[in-house]
Order: sequence, then C-alpha cells, then structure tokens
Amino acid sequence: MSLELRIPGLRDMAARQAWLGDPATMAHNRGRDLGGAEGYDPVTGCIDFPIENWRWWRQVWLYNEPDFYSAFIFSDGIPVGEVCWFREGEDYSAGILIVAEHRGKGHSAAAIRLLTDHAFGREEIPALKCAFPSGNLPAIRGFLRAGFHIQREGEGVTEMLITREEWERGRG
Repeated sequence: MSLELRIPGLRDMAARQAWLGDPATMAHNRGRDLGGAEGYDPVTGCIDFPIENWRWWRQVWLYNEPDFYSAFIFSDGIPVGEVCWFREGEDYSAGILIVAEHRGKGHSAAAIRLLTDHAFGREEIPALKCAFPSGNLPAIRGFLRAGFHIQREGEGVTEMLITREEWERGRG
C-alpha cells in the first residue's frame, strides 16, 4: 500500500461532498452535538457541503497554514479520506475521516503519521490533540498506533495528544 497526502483541487470537492453526505462514512457523527454546525443532520451524521461553499472552504483550509490544514489521503492513487488540523486558541486539533468502504485497511495510523510529520515540520506547532467519543475505538486505535497517547478520559470523551518531543522520539 502506497499512502500519500495531497492538497485537493477544486474538482476534488465533489468527492468531499459525497463523503460528507454518506451516512455510512459519517456514522461517527450521529447524535453528536456539533455546536450548531450549519448543514449538520444529527440523525444521519451527515454534513451538507454545497458547491457554493467549495471555494470558501478551500480558501480557509488550504491557504492558512499553520492555523488550518487539510489534505486528501490517497492509497495507491485512490482517494480514501482526508486528514486535517486546526488551531483552537493555542492548541492544534487533528482529525481524520476514512471513507466507509476503505476502513479496516490500515490507512488511519499511516495517514495520521503523515499528518504529524507535516505538522511538526512547522516550528509553530508544539503538539497535536484530538478528542473522540470514548466508543469510537477505531479512531482511538489509529491515533494510538500513530504515536498519540491518551491524555484524559471521562464524560464519554477520550482526549489524546502527541507532542513534538514524542514525535521526534518516535522517529529515531
């Protein structure tokens, strides 16, 4: 398996639209409180991504490093999901979405490692964190295999972290 991250072009947004509109891919979001996210359906977990938002989304997520970063995950030339990070105050949060039909193939940990390599290539980012519902074991396992550790568990949420120092130790 050859895995790589690529910055998506405007034409690639149709794939992202399909992913966000697929109930199987977005099942992890069902019933969650996403803080009033526009276009979110708590019954399916899906998020609307209409064509009129594509240019705006690309402007924010693809041209504002280090505050925002997103890339598509390609496995042997096929898009299988996306990874991202975004700044919240002084913290940087990481995320991943693997398309339902490509789950269970070992993409998650490898893609997260590529994401951390890119993130820690920037001096501004001292650590990456993430938080998941405690029942999202595939996501938790993927981040653990990529070098994150559990920072805190409680109230149905598992918070994870990897620091620059941990990442550097893991590369040696």
